Amino acid sequence: MPEPQTLQQVLDGLGRLADDLPDGRERHLQPVKRDPMSARVHELTARAARAGYRLVRDPVSPYDWNVLDASDGERIHSAARLDQIDQWLDS
Repeated sequence: MPEPQTLQQVLDGLGRLADDLPDGRERHLQPVKRDPMSARVHELTARAARAGYRLVRDPVSPYDWNVLDASDGERIHSAARLDQIDQWLDS
């Protein structure tokens, strides 16, 4: 099973893809509106990090969200939805 990726790893990969476009193609790229879900993931990822955890999503279906211990990577909590992760971080 592939390792779960952090949001930052996914974003870094997308940035490398954009860097690899042939000359001239990047001029045709259009900025996209900020996705509220991305902002939510970023917020929860930051909250988890401040509490000593990492928030990752499973790379395969059902794509559960996992809270891992930042020091050893042990899974601490798993949930299907971000609001469940939010509630767990509040507890």
